[in-house]
Amino acid sequence: MKNPYASDALKGMRAVVCGASKGIGRATAEMMVACGADVIALSRSAPEIPGARSISLDLEDAAAIDKTISGILVAGPIHILINNAAGPPGGPLLDNDVEDFEAPFKRHLHAAHQITRMVVPAMEDAGTGRIVNIISTSVREPIPNIGLSNTLRGAMASWAKSLSRELPACITINNILPGFTETDRLGSLAASIEEITGRSQEEIHNTTGNHVKGTGHDKLVRFDLVLEQIDIFQLFDLITNVRNNSFTITCSAIANHFQTLKLKTFL
Repeated sequence: MKNPYASDALKGMRAVVCGASKGIGRATAEMMVACGADVIALSRSAPEIPGARSISLDLEDAAAIDKTISGILVAGPIHILINNAAGPPGGPLLDNDVEDFEAPFKRHLHAAHQITRMVVPAMEDAGTGRIVNIISTSVREPIPNIGLSNTLRGAMASWAKSLSRELPACITINNILPGFTETDRLGSLAASIEEITGRSQEEIHNTTGNHVKGTGHDKLVRFDLVLEQIDIFQLFDLITNVRNNSFTITCSAIANHFQTLKLKTFL
């Protein structure tokens, strides 16, 4: 993965990346390491990430979150917080019991709120803070067969919007809305749809996003390529005063940015 930033772009910054074991979370942690940040990567499995400190943490465990984040804050403020977690299983919303909402909401909305409340005072004291939530394009348009996930992502976006009006001026909060991205998560959703509909996973991948044809959601995005150009979407949001925004990452969104900047598209 190429790094579009200088190797010291985030020097002196401490970053916490949640859900960093794989996919977009891991790629974000790796990119921040390459930019010189002191990265703490949180996940249940805590795999080794070169240059980062990996800590095992279950985002559904509020007591564990309190203990872990308190320990991290002892060494100094967290300047960058990436809220990210695995999504719930796919399936029709009417098939979900109320209990099915509990675990996903714990590891997404509840964990994000708990961690944010803990890190904001030190961010304010440090004079800077950047909070980025990895959510989904379903915030803009619900995606068929993942009703529970759609509900959850919408709640996260509303939470962030509300919080943006309360945070100190030196702290920004923004959302990244990835489209269909080639990660393990997409594979598990395809398997779920295959079980329900009988369609092959290959067919599902080939037609993923047809509910919003023409928006660019009908193509898969490789997150490594996205992150090579992530300066376009200002994921780190360290060089601007942008706040209270949602950056969509889909093939058409990327293409439009490249066309505007007269750069060669990698699609």
